[in-house]
Amino acid sequence: QQQQQQAPEGPDLVDIIEPNEVIRVFDDEKSSEILVEHLPESMRSREAVQEQLESPQFRQALYRLQAVVNGPQMNDLTAQLNLPPHQNIGVRAFVESFQSQVPQETENENEEENSTDIMDDNEQDSSSKNQ
Repeated sequence: QQQQQQAPEGPDLVDIIEPNEVIRVFDDEKSSEILVEHLPESMRSREAVQEQLESPQFRQALYRLQAVVNGPQMNDLTAQLNLPPHQNIGVRAFVESFQSQVPQETENENEEENSTDIMDDNEQDSSSKNQ
């Protein structure tokens, strides 16, 4: 009941799910292969996905999802998706529910990559200071 009085957090889905950006997943072969496994046969090409993302039906579906995510039904939706409930409503809370389910291994790999980059940057900074 408290959720009904809260203001939704975050941007609108139609503002963040930009077809030209989403379709870039096909630029990465590994990501593309993972995505294609979950698509129907008729949607397994870049062109088919682009066409779907740009369709009025997809945009309307985003608006319907936005209404659910911004309302008291959000926790019902997250429960149906086997995601943990969130204290807030809105796109930010919805995305955070998904992010909380990212396998720990993936997070550790990303942290290792980031820490390696940071270490490399720090080494370059100190070597340039010493010159």
